[in-house]
Amino acid sequence: MLDIGIGRIPVSDIETAEDVVNKIEHYMNYGSSLYSNAFGVQCDTDGYASTFGDWRNRVVLMADDIDDVGSDNGFIGDCEDISDIVTENHPEINMVKIYLGAYKQIATSGGERYPDVEDAINQNINKGTFLF
Repeated sequence: MLDIGIGRIPVSDIETAEDVVNKIEHYMNYGSSLYSNAFGVQCDTDGYASTFGDWRNRVVLMADDIDDVGSDNGFIGDCEDISDIVTENHPEINMVKIYLGAYKQIATSGGERYPDVEDAINQNINKGTFLF
């Protein structure tokens, strides 16, 4: 198979085209400063946010718990299968697993809640993740 990137840069003049190309080259060489003030984003020694952080090697898998007694708990089994395949074929990937059954469930007037799961999700999203 061929591996060819095809794209278009919609510009109307040379100056705009140069700006876009310079921006793309900067991104490819140094990453993005888009999130330079965001909490938890990796920065270099100058405080410059990098697009090339460890988020590119982080995969987060999440599985709901099953309240049915006698269930085969397929969600966790599916996540474990995915984890095994990814780990075997890409050992450079850092796997994070968020399984609701491992967290305390809180009963509220709005239904069952998992505040620690919400925190874990927010932490992983804010830290950055390649795949959730």
